[in-house]
Amino acid sequence: MERYEDEMVRRYAAQQQQRMDELSALKAQAEEAREKIFMKLKEEEDARRAEEEFKENLRNELYMEETEAAARAKERAEAEKRLRVREELQAAKDFQLKLKADRAAEEKRMEDEFKRKLMEKFAEDERLEQMNA
Repeated sequence: MERYEDEMVRRYAAQQQQRMDELSALKAQAEEAREKIFMKLKEEEDARRAEEEFKENLRNELYMEETEAAARAKERAEAEKRLRVREELQAAKDFQLKLKADRAAEEKRMEDEFKRKLMEKFAEDERLEQMNA
């Protein structure tokens, strides 16, 4: 009877140990599954963050390129405006020089006309004096 009881106790202890081993194995499997899920989620989060960082970098690069392009366009517009102003000023200067030259030519023509008429009058006066004399 004692041997039977000892055998029963031993079987019970073996069953308990087997259950404990099975529970430990199940816990280890569950922990391993949790760890795999955690690592997968971590990898997905890292990938999402990397993609967000990449997108942010692209946005920043695009903003910088657009800003630089706008600055270049503004510089071009200002240069074109300066060129137009310079051309307009040169045209105005040329026009003023032409007006001045035309005015000087007209004054010279009028002066020459006045001298010619004056010479004709002096010649007429001289002829009249000679006739009177």
